[in-house]
Amino acid sequence: MATQTVYNFTQQVDYPSVLISQIQASSISTAVVNVATTGSGGTMSVSISFKDALSDADVATLNSLMAAYNNPLPPVVNTSPPKVVQVLGSDTLTLCPFGAFSGTTIVAGTTTNWDVPLPQTMTLRGASLFSSNATLGDWISVSVIDINNVTGAGANTVLGQYVLSWYIVPGVWNTMEDVSISQSLPAGVFLRFTYTSVGSAAPQAIVNFISYVGTP
Repeated sequence: MATQTVYNFTQQVDYPSVLISQIQASSISTAVVNVATTGSGGTMSVSISFKDALSDADVATLNSLMAAYNNPLPPVVNTSPPKVVQVLGSDTLTLCPFGAFSGTTIVAGTTTNWDVPLPQTMTLRGASLFSSNATLGDWISVSVIDINNVTGAGANTVLGQYVLSWYIVPGVWNTMEDVSISQSLPAGVFLRFTYTSVGSAAPQAIVNFISYVGTP
């Protein structure tokens, strides 16, 4: 049985999401759960959680990665305005919803990235999120990230930020829909839910997307 394991370091990590991306891009085979930091500057305490204990080879890789880590800035966000299309009377889109379940990805009392891959090129017009055990005060932000450079913009490029802060009402469907504009996104990019948990129990969530296929 997998046992979540934490590895501790002392160094400056101002942007945990950047470190997570570097770990995910390395040869470490065990999934990283989250990176938590306390303090500031070069004496910052950094705790890296993995879903299971690392092998000796992966520990060596992690140590090498941290030794070379120079606290880089996050990838530059593409500030170009998103392509929008009219919904009514001007497209041939077909409703094709899809969904995702967070499982044990989200960690209690911290901020965790939950990445949902886009299974095919789709036009998104909203989503509904449900969590029976969220804590009042939990919130998410949502962005689109090209982790594997499928667009040619560069690996881990943030293509757009679509939700800045959406507070979750526990036990009900939280729905956000825009019927006047839509965003067409290519297969292979990821919808990144950055979930901030304020409770002591790890929340689980389901998200169903209001999505379409076809030519906008």
